[in-house]
Amino acid sequence: MANETTVVATLGNGVAVVAAQQQSIAADRQAIEEALATGLPQIEEAVGRADALSSSLWAMTTENRQLNSNITQHHGDVQRWHDAHEADKLQLTAMKNEMEVLHDSVADLVNQSPAANVNGGYF
Repeated sequence: MANETTVVATLGNGVAVVAAQQQSIAADRQAIEEALATGLPQIEEAVGRADALSSSLWAMTTENRQLNSNITQHHGDVQRWHDAHEADKLQLTAMKNEMEVLHDSVADLVNQSPAANVNGGYF
């Protein structure tokens, strides 16, 4: 009988432990469900904000790419205008040098001409 009493007492204690664990599991489950009930709307709201930020960032990235393309194009235009300006400067310098040579030639011809020397003038 003592053994039966001990076995019954042990089983009773085991049943009590299992019941306590079941209550603890039920309480934990209730706490998790409540946390999810309050947390899910916050998570969904955060996801919505993240989606909006992602869309905004994508739009800004697209705009930035277009601006970079425009800048590259304008830089090319400016470079071509600069090159043309440099070519014009070289051409004008060559023309100036030609004009100076022509001027010197005309001056030499005029200064050698007896008609120009009649009045004592020089070109």
